[in-house]
Amino acid sequence: MQAALKSFSFPHIHYFSQFWHEDHLLLDVHENYQKRSFRNKYQVLGPNGVTTLSIPLQKGKHQQQNIRDVKISYDQNWPRLHRETLRACYGSAAFFEHYFDAIEKVLELRPVFLFDFNIAALTCLCKMLKKELGWKPTDDFVAEEQSLSVTSIKYPQVFENKFGFTGGLSTIDLLMNMGPSSTRYFQ
Repeated sequence: MQAALKSFSFPHIHYFSQFWHEDHLLLDVHENYQKRSFRNKYQVLGPNGVTTLSIPLQKGKHQQQNIRDVKISYDQNWPRLHRETLRACYGSAAFFEHYFDAIEKVLELRPVFLFDFNIAALTCLCKMLKKELGWKPTDDFVAEEQSLSVTSIKYPQVFENKFGFTGGLSTIDLLMNMGPSSTRYFQ
């Protein structure tokens, strides 16, 4: 049976490891939004260490809302903040020029719903990784399985000499540093 995955904003590397050898991804569209989860956050490594970038949500009862109904807030210009942060973190990375425009386009989409943003981010990362992937929604809620115990595979990072290798980051980090060879980390 194929595992159902939750939707995340620019998901971490281990997320891709879970479905890399699949042609189709089963996404749980029946879960309720989980506060303090990475459904609306992603982490990158910059000159000051790990930075968590958050997509603000509209105030209200999103804690008990279905993930498809959670709305993004544009009261702040968070897309600009994310772009500037990504430039500061990866502007000197080997593959920044190759991938940044595609990420910037996702940040400029301004979808109403978080789920739609997450799908756009996932689609963008798959295209950059040259991973053809279809997805379909689950028919019902799927309880989250225990997370896999995955060892971080090391790769060169822009600020590695300052902080040592830092695992658990967004797949953006791997792409900016390793470019097309990123796919070998999912084999």
